[in-house]
Amino acid sequence: MQLGSHQYDLGSVGGSSLDGSFRKTESVISSRSASSSKQALKATKECARNLTDINLFTQHLEEWVIENLHDIEHGFRSPFQLNDLQNLDFALESVLFQQLHRMPCSYNSKEQEFLALEDFLHAISDSLWHTLWDESGPSPYSIYCPRYSGSKFYTVEKAIARRRLDSLCGAALVSRNETDPHVRWDQVVQFAVFKPNIINENEPTLSSSSICEALFYGARILLSRTLSKYSMGSTGCVYVLVLDSNFGGVVKLEGDLRKLELVSGDPYISIVNWIKHYSEVNISKVDRVWNKLGNANWRDLGCLQIILATLYSIGQWSGESKISISSLATDHGRRLHQRRIERGVVSQGEKSIIPFDHDTEIVKVDTKYDRDREDRLKLEKGEVLEMEDVRDRFQINDGLWRYGGSMTVYGGLCVFGEKDSVCKLTESHEPGPSIDSGQSVIRDGHRESHEPGPSIDPGQSVIRGGHRESHEPGPLIDPAPPVPLAPSPSVISGVSLCHH
Repeated sequence: MQLGSHQYDLGSVGGSSLDGSFRKTESVISSRSASSSKQALKATKECARNLTDINLFTQHLEEWVIENLHDIEHGFRSPFQLNDLQNLDFALESVLFQQLHRMPCSYNSKEQEFLALEDFLHAISDSLWHTLWDESGPSPYSIYCPRYSGSKFYTVEKAIARRRLDSLCGAALVSRNETDPHVRWDQVVQFAVFKPNIINENEPTLSSSSICEALFYGARILLSRTLSKYSMGSTGCVYVLVLDSNFGGVVKLEGDLRKLELVSGDPYISIVNWIKHYSEVNISKVDRVWNKLGNANWRDLGCLQIILATLYSIGQWSGESKISISSLATDHGRRLHQRRIERGVVSQGEKSIIPFDHDTEIVKVDTKYDRDREDRLKLEKGEVLEMEDVRDRFQINDGLWRYGGSMTVYGGLCVFGEKDSVCKLTESHEPGPSIDSGQSVIRDGHRESHEPGPSIDPGQSVIRGGHRESHEPGPLIDPAPPVPLAPSPSVISGVSLCHH
């Protein structure tokens, strides 16, 4: 239907007076609008009644789908923004998604695949409902599977018991109606097409046949919602998942069915014409959903797209959630700071040394150093100090003494190499960090690296046989008698070491 068919010529409506012609014009508008609505309703009923053959639907639509797949500039766009997926990831950090039935990736078992698919969709809808809408109440959504467009809906267990499993085409998230035990297509909140080989062979995108099948079921759902006598979900938008036992993507179909026209009495040509000219089709990227063990990759792109599509679908039926994704995402910075406290990186009530942005994961490092700070590197007995410049590690035996309140001398043994090799480490007199870039301390099996700090002026010292050899003249530290000097020491940015 062309937009021009709605236009009319006010001059063509005659009348002896302005008031009379105006009333007659309104009457014409009203009659034409009513006629258009009746035609759209008739076309909707005809398409809903006779749209049953996926293969015939695909024949009419596939060429158009292929053209748009190869049109990079004006083709299909993703229904999701990367920022939305990142915010969802931040918001659901503490939410538990638990899939109990694993997806069988190593062998082909349709029974196990559909049990895993059912459990996967249930885990998503149930976790979202209890996190964002109702923490204590039961979820009003269930998973049912149809055999084809006009068939009955079954649970996976009933389909197995009645030997209908091989003919199942996917799984639907359904809004339960307590007064009617039978599931209808106008109760479908979201549909998941489940079939093998959904990806193109040459590129990681959904195949044209998979997209056509998703659009077929999407159109079927919108037609049923439009004709439903119950006021429930949106009649203008639906999300369809496309999954196999490894990968997944999302197809979004959105449009106004009041613009649907019955073309030549053919429901397939009519609905395909509506999709091409009066709807918007968005297709997401394809990514892995289940890993090689059959576990869902909940925090990866493939699963996050499906979770976000399910979130939007539930929102169409249950309204705005009590807790928003944006409010949960803003707590990411607070949770990050709490994690640093738990790990002992910062103490309770102390601000983090590395400031962070509460809205993003980008860490801004303040390179300005406060020379009045008193905190210095403190080594404990048993810890291992690694110095990459000398390619060796030294285990701290003890802190020997503190000189003038600003310099600590440590004693240690070489971890690798000669076991009788002794190392004495002397901190610099200058305030500031004692260990520079390139060194790390190993504590409790974890390496703590130190970022580059301000340069240290001369003042390092080396203990050799009880005598200090300094870059600047200085007093003796250890009054022990002299011994033959060891080979030349390695001096590293504020820490001096010597082997004996």
